Amino acid sequence: MLLLNATGYALFNVPHLAMPAELTVNYHERTRLISFPVAGAAAGQLIIWFRGGAAGHAAATWLLGVIIVLSCVACLGRLHAAR
Repeated sequence: MLLLNATGYALFNVPHLAMPAELTVNYHERTRLISFPVAGAAAGQLIIWFRGGAAGHAAATWLLGVIIVLSCVACLGRLHAAR
C-alpha cells in the first residue's frame, strides 16, 4: 500500500510542482502560484490536527476544495487577462 501511495503521489506531485515553471518565467508569479496549494495543505492539516476524526477530515476536505477552486479560478483569470 505504501508503494502504491508513493507512486500515486509522485505521479501527481511531480507534474504539479513543475507546472508553475511552464506557466510563467517570473519568479514572483511562480512563487504566488505554488503558495496557494501549500497554504491550503497547511490549513487542512491544522483543521485535522485540532478537530481530528471524521469531522476534521470533512472540514479539511471542504476547505481545501474551496481553496482549490478559488485558486484555479484566480489562475485562469490571470492567464486570460494576460492574453
